[in-house]
Amino acid sequence: MFPVFASTRAKARAVTCSSHMSQVAKAVISYSYDWNRALPFPCNEQDVNNWWTNTWRERVLSYVGGDSSVMLCPIPTYKPEPWVPKDMQISHYGMNFDLTHPAFSQLGTPGPYGFTFSYTDEISDPGSTIMISENFDGDWSGEPYEGNPQHMAGCSYGPGTFWPYHNGRGTFAFCDGHVRAMTWKEAEANNFYLWKKYKP
Repeated sequence: MFPVFASTRAKARAVTCSSHMSQVAKAVISYSYDWNRALPFPCNEQDVNNWWTNTWRERVLSYVGGDSSVMLCPIPTYKPEPWVPKDMQISHYGMNFDLTHPAFSQLGTPGPYGFTFSYTDEISDPGSTIMISENFDGDWSGEPYEGNPQHMAGCSYGPGTFWPYHNGRGTFAFCDGHVRAMTWKEAEANNFYLWKKYKP
């Protein structure tokens, strides 16, 4: 009986996560309508030592009625970042790194960050472009494993790396608002096509 209960529970968690992710994606889209199609600024550039405050998640919170539980997957974050206060570790939903144009002054170091605003009407194929993914550490960003710049620099996992919380799959929201569960191989197929803002 226990395997049946475990399977049922896992499916229920995946459904809840998909529902939450869908609400968050719609919140981001609604936010963009109010800000001339601009996506929310990804993290706190004014205070990079406390980047986890005033992230894109806080900026869209009012668009889900201020309900921070919508930002939560039912499964706890795999490995929360130790320097983030526990009461600030509200989510492991991260915005697609490629959409937000971050530029590190030096690969693998904590900043300073350089951002420019990104606009939804710049995205060539919203239905095939990831907006939000689940990550392993609660970082503001969502990034593929193989394509994560810190992983490519030799780290096993860089901040924001995708994590498959649901039976080998993770939940992804796309820029048109739809949600899909994928394995990391599916998410990274065709030279990271789904992560790219500008399609080849």
